[in-house]
Amino acid sequence: MLAASGCIDGNEAGRFRSKSFVVGKEQKKVAYKQTQRKSLGQHVVRNIVRGRQMNGGDSAFPSLLANDDEVSLSKRDQRSGSNATGSTERWDAIGKQSGDSSRKAAVTLSKRLLEIARQSSSTLSGRQVIDCMATLREWYREDACQSLGLVLATRIGNDQSLRDSLDGADIATCLSTLSKWNKELACRTAAMELAKTLEADANLRNSLSGHELSICLNALSTWHDDDSCTRAGIALTRRIASDRPLLDGLNGSAVAGAMKALGLWHKHRVCFDAVTRLANRLATDEGLIRQLNGTRLASCLGALSKWSTEHACRVAGRRLAKRVCDDGELRDHLNGRHLAVCLDALARWKSDDLCRSAATKLSRRLASDASVCNRLTAKHVINCFIALHNLGGNTAYRAVIRLSHRLLADDLLLKQFDGSGATECLRALSSFQSENVCHEAAKRLAKRILTDDALFSPPHHIYAQVCLELLSVWNTDDIFTKAATQILQRIRVHTSSY
Repeated sequence: MLAASGCIDGNEAGRFRSKSFVVGKEQKKVAYKQTQRKSLGQHVVRNIVRGRQMNGGDSAFPSLLANDDEVSLSKRDQRSGSNATGSTERWDAIGKQSGDSSRKAAVTLSKRLLEIARQSSSTLSGRQVIDCMATLREWYREDACQSLGLVLATRIGNDQSLRDSLDGADIATCLSTLSKWNKELACRTAAMELAKTLEADANLRNSLSGHELSICLNALSTWHDDDSCTRAGIALTRRIASDRPLLDGLNGSAVAGAMKALGLWHKHRVCFDAVTRLANRLATDEGLIRQLNGTRLASCLGALSKWSTEHACRVAGRRLAKRVCDDGELRDHLNGRHLAVCLDALARWKSDDLCRSAATKLSRRLASDASVCNRLTAKHVINCFIALHNLGGNTAYRAVIRLSHRLLADDLLLKQFDGSGATECLRALSSFQSENVCHEAAKRLAKRILTDDALFSPPHHIYAQVCLELLSVWNTDDIFTKAATQILQRIRVHTSSY
């Protein structure tokens, strides 16, 4: 009767109280674990940031880390002692390392923080996410750091409230780090969302310092084919074009970063306006020129070459050419990609003696240093061929021979050429057809043309007629005749389809 009326006896009440106690205890345990996880996450972030701050001198950070049980062991492991010895030994080993010990410590911390972040994406505050992103940029090549970076990128891309809390410096930090893994979808998505934030908020854009603005531009240009990133980049570019104090305050690193981005958006008028102003600074500011290392100089020359016929860009290009001519150490330390960019740009002003001299010196390096030539990508091999064809002369001749040997030895390189690339290489080789290695390289290109029906498919079909004319230069070998016949057939097919 009591049970039926909703009342319970003493035994039942005892069981109920016991069950409630267990549930309450479990809830407290979950809450405690969440609090500990959050506290541990904050602790790890602080140590990662301290590691970045000590990156210039490795000794202190790993030593600190070696004695940090809260990071090296989970609370459960500390209670059980199951992994205490092994973990302590690992930390001690890290602490004894020199040179890259901070890197190793950061990798270990990234792994620990990755575990925490995967358990709960909201464990870290927005400030801690930014601190992590700033640090991960230092070791972006490490797998553990990249894994953590992608988790944080997903958080940035999905968390509107986090993005709304960021100031200009925070956005610059995030974009710079995201650009290190620019091919990852999570990073592209996060960058697009941050770009939309910049585009929509003029006050935010205006709050950026010159250095931060340059960082944002350079990072956004990594995704220059994305509309959101382009619109944000153009909005930032307007500040360079219109804000004279900001323009005058840019140092060599900021100028180079901005120039590299503007060259990628060269079809926009405002980019030309900004580059013109930057070019005027390069032409007149000796201190700025001295701040450019090889990488920065290549970025500036590459951008200026997009407007090679404009007076301001020619004058600035000439000033950079003088630096190339005068600074042998800079020339010798250019890697293959940067050398190719500089050579391509300077050859566009070959009528200027100073630019021609600088391009010739770079050609000499290309001709004499096989390691530089062998590291060139297909794009830069093609650009070097174009530049050398425009320059002419004995030094260019020797560099073309070097590139011809590369064509003969590298099947993968040959397969990476499209119709325009194959045509430009043939054009350069045709200027040195009497040289046997150039003849053999041309035969390799002709064989590729003969066997690849898609080589001159749109939009590269416009090069078919030019290639046909170039093949006629070599009439001593059947392979050239067959390749020419194949191109003629493709031209007829393409014409009949219209």
